[in-house]
Amino acid sequence: MTIDFFEKEVIKARERFNQTFGMLDVCDLKSRQSTILAISSMGLISGKIKKAKNKNDVGDEIKQFMRTRTILDSVFKQFQKDQGERRDYASKNINSTTCSTG
Repeated sequence: MTIDFFEKEVIKARERFNQTFGMLDVCDLKSRQSTILAISSMGLISGKIKKAKNKNDVGDEIKQFMRTRTILDSVFKQFQKDQGERRDYASKNINSTTCSTG
């Protein structure tokens, strides 16, 4: 089974999600949920693109996939930047598996 570009990008997004949200001491569940839904959307679009008989018919899906990938990339960068700034002065006693609902 060959892995195409779109599948690789979905895998990268999943890995980046795990790296980003796995490092958070406290997470915003709404942001986490939105990110999960965006990655799921990328997976669905990837499947639709792969199944298409004529690649010219999925131009809008490709644009949507790339737009979502770009947005997720900026979200991950911002989370990591914020986390990096926070870690400089955060207490070492914070439980790394705690999530906040609001």
